[in-house]
Amino acid sequence: PSEPPSARTAEAKAVQKIGTVISHCVELGPTLVLWLFDSTPSATELTKEVAAAAERFYESAETAATLSAEGQPLLTSIIVFGEQPRLLFDEPTAELGRIKEALRKRVPATGGREMPLTAVKQGIESYLPLRTSNERELVVVLVTDEAGHDPQVCDELVELARRQLIPVYVIGLP
Repeated sequence: PSEPPSARTAEAKAVQKIGTVISHCVELGPTLVLWLFDSTPSATELTKEVAAAAERFYESAETAATLSAEGQPLLTSIIVFGEQPRLLFDEPTAELGRIKEALRKRVPATGGREMPLTAVKQGIESYLPLRTSNERELVVVLVTDEAGHDPQVCDELVELARRQLIPVYVIGLP
């Protein structure tokens, strides 16, 4: 059987590779995946493609079983950002329905500037207690079509991610 056309895009292939990384992390221990989606108008097509691919990842038999497993070995949180990051869940979730709903949600950005590095840094800082206290792996996936207007945050973010051994994956344009 052939894949649907959208499953053959570069973005879909990137999500498949990241899905493999997520599965390996879950084998190591409980894992939180933090997705950060650029919600500016220029990123609409990119984020739709990635969200659809992410939804296919979560709907796969293996991932769906992991989500429903005892002890919540796989949690997910989703942040959308433009100038300001916005959490779509109060707490990370393992509920497939909530994850799919959030992946389909389109939240228009406010302001005219994209702040992807700030969003990633704030996201990591928000969930760092789960990484340190709960010994949960943390995987960060940034989806954006811009380098952003916050390059001054880059060195701090790299140091934070490196110190905490948190992989940060980027899908999109630099």
